[in-house]
Amino acid sequence: MLTVQQVNKQFTREGETFQALKNVSLEIQDGEIYGIIGYSGAGKSTLIRLFNGLEKPTSGDVLVNGQSIIGLSEQAMRPVRQKMGMIFQHFNLLWSKTVIDNIMLPLKLIGVNKKQRLAKARQLLKLVELTDYEAAYPSELSGGQKQRVAIARALISDPAILLCDEATSALDPKTTASILTLLAKINRDLGITIVLVTHEMDAVRRICQRIAVMENGQLIEEGSVHDIFERPQAAATKAFVSESLVVTPSETQASIDQLLNRVQNGSIVKLRFNEEQSVQPVIGQLMRRYQAIEISVISGSLQQTVNGALGYLYIQIQADPTDLKAVLADLAQQTIEVEVIRHD
Repeated sequence: MLTVQQVNKQFTREGETFQALKNVSLEIQDGEIYGIIGYSGAGKSTLIRLFNGLEKPTSGDVLVNGQSIIGLSEQAMRPVRQKMGMIFQHFNLLWSKTVIDNIMLPLKLIGVNKKQRLAKARQLLKLVELTDYEAAYPSELSGGQKQRVAIARALISDPAILLCDEATSALDPKTTASILTLLAKINRDLGITIVLVTHEMDAVRRICQRIAVMENGQLIEEGSVHDIFERPQAAATKAFVSESLVVTPSETQASIDQLLNRVQNGSIVKLRFNEEQSVQPVIGQLMRRYQAIEISVISGSLQQTVNGALGYLYIQIQADPTDLKAVLADLAQQTIEVEVIRHD
């Protein structure tokens, strides 16, 4: 378990003090995939570096399995770090060494004999599906293959925790999906806790169970991925969720504006629903129940999370005020979240 308690972190640059973290507290459970998301400068990378002691907090406490690591000497931190693997955006491989040598390096540094480290490295090459690249050099690999080598290297010391700092940010969407699938498999098969730092909401949606949203050094929202997607509270979280939709906010707004220009008496309503609700004939039932209204679908999206699907639907309703009020109340009774975007 990783615990951060009321942590602050300040940096001083050229005589000026910069507050990178502001009173951050969170707890990451053993065996989960936990996402930390925020835009550039939010403080997420500083936060993850507290876990393995690469950064020290200005105040507050950091605990690993209930033990505070604040104030530990470098020697005392060594066994703590050995139980944590870390992968980075730009792989951090040694370009002059082969794939197998890169993977074996952590064991070589602690004196494990070559036969043992070679056997372990080859097991991990199989896990990351690079068995045929043992003798290759990093310059001969694609970005996704380099990241797989970095993952294998991070796993060779049998860590309990894997820290991923923007591990997919330098990769194309297809490669990103394959790396996320690999991380989910590692979590599932090896029981390793994974902390995924990213600015990509789609990455946390795909594999994380819980998520912390950061902005300007502060933790502004935390919860299950399903709850965050279904009911985002903070403005930054709503922006991240919107960016992960197939239909972008600007496209949706353009559709709304065009429709309002064309149909002067219409109301635009956003519906947010879960997987169970997505298979219900909600629109059809409304139109049968309220025959005087007309409903048009503007746009929508259905996204998968590890805990089920979440959907968004933008609709235009033509109805008199009494019927509109009744329709919105009817939707609310079905526990569908309703937001009136614009109406006449």
